[in-house]
Amino acid sequence: MRIVYLLIPFFLLFLQGAAGTATQCRIRGGFCRVGSCRFPHIAIGKCATFISCCGRAYEVDALNSVRTSPWLLAPGNNPH
Repeated sequence: MRIVYLLIPFFLLFLQGAAGTATQCRIRGGFCRVGSCRFPHIAIGKCATFISCCGRAYEVDALNSVRTSPWLLAPGNNPH
């Protein structure tokens, strides 16, 4: 029975997880959630053992960076 008292601190240390991962999650633009992430968010990392770091599936800036060439939009101006 004495060994149980010795194992409890190791069990709590295991559940705590790595220090600073919640801060790293926020730096990446995410948030910590117990369990799995819900739509429209996806898991982008882990905050702790049973806590996921959730973030957006896509960023608006990534979609805005896609450019369309003007000659694709104008009919009859195909250089080929």
